[in-house]
Amino acid sequence: MPAECPAALLLVTANSVDDLDNMATAGDGGGIEIHGTEGAVSFNAPMLDLPPYEARVSALLSNGLRSPVTTVPVEGGGPACSDANSVEDCVTKARELFQRCLTGAAPLSRCNPKAWRVHAPIPVERLQGISSDDLRRSLAATVERMASGTDGLAIRSVRCNGTATCRVSLSNPGVPNTRFTILYTMSAHSGGGSGCWIAARYRVVLAAHETSALAAFQQWGNASTMPSGCTSWQ
Repeated sequence: MPAECPAALLLVTANSVDDLDNMATAGDGGGIEIHGTEGAVSFNAPMLDLPPYEARVSALLSNGLRSPVTTVPVEGGGPACSDANSVEDCVTKARELFQRCLTGAAPLSRCNPKAWRVHAPIPVERLQGISSDDLRRSLAATVERMASGTDGLAIRSVRCNGTATCRVSLSNPGVPNTRFTILYTMSAHSGGGSGCWIAARYRVVLAAHETSALAAFQQWGNASTMPSGCTSWQ
């Protein structure tokens, strides 16, 4: 900075190159006071494990003006998933890992410590007083309500393997190659009594590698929402 334009604070953020919403801030997120002409800034890791990362730096001047933003690479983020995979695949996998971190299903070593086991995992308990057909119809009705708030997506099929697991496939009927499938592990809903259920786990098992299918899955946005219901609601 020119001597006639002394900076009062440095404003520093960092983010994944492949997902600008995956951000981290330095310290408490506020401006950093400047002492001398050199220094280093430490960041808490972003919530998604999605290197490479880049930092964006600007200076807040004492007169209230802000300098242009400078972008620099952040070292030490590990290998980039997108070196060998599509960006869409990498972002989807990172978000799925984050959801597993929240319940402790993923090891702590793979997770941001602040996100690990924030939500206690739902125990998997055998369903009582419900048949496979009843479960399928109840789940289909629940997912239909969830899908009604998402423009363009519709249920393609709902299939249950007994009452242990169910597969739900959705797609955008107007766009080719948008079908994706979510495998739910079903459990008795302890608060609902006989005939009630909750999806205790989920995994995307057939998100086709076409960009359109991954985009539809991201548009869905409800994968991490554990559907629940009771057959008596139908």
